[in-house]
Amino acid sequence: RTVELLRQLAARAGRPIAILGDLCGPKIRLGKVPGGPRILKRGEEVRLRFDQGEATEDCLCHTYEPLARDVQPGDPIYINDGLVRLVVLSTDGTEAVCRVEAGGSISDRKGINLPATRVSAPSLSPKDIRDLELARALGLDYIALSFVRSAQDVKLAQELADGIPVIAKIEKPEAVDCLESILDQADGAMIARGDLGVELGQEKVPLLQKRIIQRMLPRARPVITATQMLESMIENAAPTRAEVSDVANAVLDGTDAVMLSGETSVGRHPGLVVRTMARIIEEVEQSGWVNRNLTNPVMSDRSFSSMIAEAVSAAAREYGLTAMAVYTESGRSAALAAAERPKSAIAAFSRHDAVLRRLNLHWGVTPLRGEWVKGVEGVVEQAERELVRNGLASAGDTVAVTFGMRLGGEPFQTNMLKLWKIRRDASAPITIHREEP
Repeated sequence: RTVELLRQLAARAGRPIAILGDLCGPKIRLGKVPGGPRILKRGEEVRLRFDQGEATEDCLCHTYEPLARDVQPGDPIYINDGLVRLVVLSTDGTEAVCRVEAGGSISDRKGINLPATRVSAPSLSPKDIRDLELARALGLDYIALSFVRSAQDVKLAQELADGIPVIAKIEKPEAVDCLESILDQADGAMIARGDLGVELGQEKVPLLQKRIIQRMLPRARPVITATQMLESMIENAAPTRAEVSDVANAVLDGTDAVMLSGETSVGRHPGLVVRTMARIIEEVEQSGWVNRNLTNPVMSDRSFSSMIAEAVSAAAREYGLTAMAVYTESGRSAALAAAERPKSAIAAFSRHDAVLRRLNLHWGVTPLRGEWVKGVEGVVEQAERELVRNGLASAGDTVAVTFGMRLGGEPFQTNMLKLWKIRRDASAPITIHREEP
């Protein structure tokens, strides 16, 4: 029902909206803690046992059956985002006996992290596989794969997703160890800073965030920065100064998207949170600093489409293009243009609704419905009319259009670029005069 409602609202607003399905993965949680929050004190011993029941005085139940077999004496175990820290003293394969190193409050369903343990559970649980089947049936636009540890995890999810792009959530030390191969395989990346900070160390996250964003640019695939961006607004009507800086710096780093979670799912001010984040993003992007801080990526894709994207981006820098219209069948040409981070607006024209929805995740792209038209004149007429109608350009502005024309037996790809000035009457037919040499 939620997906159906979102599709209806998108149709009513006349805007394509992408829907991302987030798979749970092998998330480990505490079971029930009777009597509400309980304080674990430094130095006390507790047992961890896989059980669907309730915690007792000296035993905590959890949801991950192999835990006592996976951990070794000396391994740390973190609870509640690392606020409570245990160390394993011994394990018999059924229960792990631990000592509390850093005490604090625990309660029902709090998360458990094993930062030094190689978890034996597969990245895709049976529930994830069922959820993937549902995602296909519902026609979701993206799938986020949790606790990725290798490129093979992503490949398996892609095979099961049957064409739905898979976003790899980077949140495990193993993922950082084989980051390049994961980014090569994935259709996008999410910097899941919560679990990443707990398992890797919070001080390592800011530079890793910049590294992942920079490594995704030449791949022309979207990257999402997530977790605790405006966390205080779960309760408060205004963010902290540090949170404002966090959102702004993610934008300056070049992220395609910033993500809200608890702020809008359980927070007291969901609409206000979205408006606040939008204002921060707009302020930073309008400053021009985003483009200034980013070097143009050398695309790993050396196709005609990537060369056209580089050319139109260079034209935007040199000639001050107001907007570029990118005609695309698969969305790839628009993604390549966005990866160049041009200073001009990017309007992506496609006749495929799924492509338009997915392009919402890419930096700076405005997806617009574009019907198949014949000839250069038809392409230019439609692009000019829609750029003006959507407020992306006006009379006298210099704009560009990129599109594909099949020449001979060539495969169909973006291979044409045209620049012109918007006419006063953008609805009038265009005649392109070809002079004899």
